[in-house]
Order: sequence, then structure tokens, then C-alpha cells
Amino acid sequence: MKSKIINVLETFSGIGAQHKAIKKIGIKGKIFNIKATADWDARANIAYTAIHHDLLKNFKQVLQSKKLDNEQQIDLFLSNYAISLDSKKQSKLNGKDIIFKQHLAAWIILANNQVDITKMNGNIIEKEKIDLVTYSFPCQGLSVANMGRVNGINKLILVKAKRKTNLFGHRIKK
Repeated sequence: MKSKIINVLETFSGIGAQHKAIKKIGIKGKIFNIKATADWDARANIAYTAIHHDLLKNFKQVLQSKKLDNEQQIDLFLSNYAISLDSKKQSKLNGKDIIFKQHLAAWIILANNQVDITKMNGNIIEKEKIDLVTYSFPCQGLSVANMGRVNGINKLILVKAKRKTNLFGHRIKK
């Protein structure tokens, strides 16, 4: 008997921990299909798309398929989305490197990223025939989004200091 494929909307997707876990669950057969994501963090999403959609290999073809052939078209496309460079507020992309902006545009297309969850249209559920909505936990202490609190890194340094080694496992000289 063929099992039903469960269509997933992955919100607050970050670099795709949920996506990775879902792939591992379905290791003997495809059970889950990530149909769309929703996350506005630019760098996390570029990483997500590199990990799960082979961004570096595919970005140029994806942009060409959507007729995003020059910087002006890419800027216009990106202006429709609230993208963040610090996970706290919307960022301006003026003056950013063209390759970076190409990767951002390709990320939105490849991951079917809805970007800003506060502006997400509920019709995505019906349109993509979503069966399951997931969300990832808040950013960990090591992430850029947690800058200023850095509890995770401080705890890691403290643990390593007690072990008399640094973050790379090298012995700390007194």
C-alpha cells in the first residue's frame, strides 16, 4: 500500500533543521514534501537553500526561468519582500552585492519562501495543499539573532574553560 505524502509548510525555517529531520524520518520512502517555507532571515535562508536546494548550482537557471536577468529586475523582485539581515528588523538591500541579491531572489523561488510570516497569505495552505505546518524553535545562543545575549557561546566557553581547552579543543596555557 502506498503511503500518503504529507505536504509541509515549514515556518521560522532558519537553515532547515525541520527539513533535515523530516528527510531523516522518511528515509525508507518519501513521506513528507516541503511545499513552502516562511522565514525572513537572509543569511539563514541562503544557507537553507544551499543545503536543501543546491543553491550554488541552481541559482542562475532559477533566475533565468523567472526572467530576473539583471540587477534592476532582481531589486524590483526583492522589493516585494520584507527581508532581514539581523533577524530583528526589515533591512534595505540597496548597495548590496549583486551575487548576494541573486542568491536572495533564488532562495525565495527555490524554497517557495513566503518570507515575512506576518504578511503571509493564508491561501498558501489551500494552494499548496498543506497537511502539516511546522515551526522551528527560537534562535539558539550561538546565532546572530541572539547577539547581545550570547548565552550559548558563554556557556560553551565556560564548559571548555573548565576542561582547560578552547573552543577548538586546544589546550589553554596558563
